[in-house]
Amino acid sequence: MRGALAIIIAVVLAVCCTGCGITKLIDNEETTVMTESSTVTNEIEEDSIEKNISVKTEIAEDGLIAVFITNNNKVTVSEIELEVLFYDSDKKVVDLGEDGHDVVLPGYTVVSRIEPPEDGYATLDTKITAEVDEDSSYENHSEEVDLKYNFGSDNVIIQMTNNSDVTIEELEYIVLLYKGDKLVTIDYEEDVYDLKPGKTATEKCLVYDDCDTAKVYLNQAHTFGL
Repeated sequence: MRGALAIIIAVVLAVCCTGCGITKLIDNEETTVMTESSTVTNEIEEDSIEKNISVKTEIAEDGLIAVFITNNNKVTVSEIELEVLFYDSDKKVVDLGEDGHDVVLPGYTVVSRIEPPEDGYATLDTKITAEVDEDSSYENHSEEVDLKYNFGSDNVIIQMTNNSDVTIEELEYIVLLYKGDKLVTIDYEEDVYDLKPGKTATEKCLVYDDCDTAKVYLNQAHTFGL
């Protein structure tokens, strides 16, 4: 009877503790044995990822639109697709601006440059879709890039030093030009290719407007693993 009772207790414990740790005595020592189903699978829902991505727009004096996208998730977001919808006074969509970013690290902000419709618009709205692909071969080395910039004579000098131990296949940066706190214009995104470990790439952005401040964002510093 005692043996039968022990079997019943063992079966009940096995059923109740599926997906948890079971503590039992082995050689008079307490040991926690994790059942196979206790492995936690981090299935990340796309809608929860998107809720943790903040989007802010800033319109420059020349009409260009800077869209600041910040990944507030604790994981790297593999792809972010941006849509900017332009409406007329009747709330009808009259144009669409699009951009995308790959492998955005937690806490990082990337910037898109969007051109407005030539015939004007009344209001705009932004929409993003995001995806986390744990099997992606892309890697972002932005944390290992030292980014410095300063005003030159009629330009902004940008210097990027690769402090990683791999050749970074593609870096992308974008320059925003300000007069005081007011955004004046946004330069086109620029790319630097195959920056070797320990090397510094020096770039310049010509300044044609009356600007006194620049902000430079590193949108990516990728290896692709292809």
